[in-house]
Amino acid sequence: MTDRKLTDRDLLELISLQQKDEWEGDLQYTVENWPWRFDDLSLNLAAIEGRAKPLARAISYHKDEIDAWWDKHEDDADDLINEHRGRQEARIASEESE
Repeated sequence: MTDRKLTDRDLLELISLQQKDEWEGDLQYTVENWPWRFDDLSLNLAAIEGRAKPLARAISYHKDEIDAWWDKHEDDADDLINEHRGRQEARIASEESE
């Protein structure tokens, strides 16, 4: 886990992961069955390896930032998360084609 400030993209990725976990009801399943990518190397490695515990710790550690984002984007959160997921899917597709 990182104790550094998250990039905006990593913050949105944690928010998206948290939201998907709430829908799925199982973080391990969510991590293993959806593609996640982070700029932070330790978070990215955990995501690629399908390790939920480090990502859960990151969500907990950055809870204040995550909550502040939700407070700020109460009205447009779903649109912002969907846009982020689209960019992440393109990023992953680009990585896979290299």
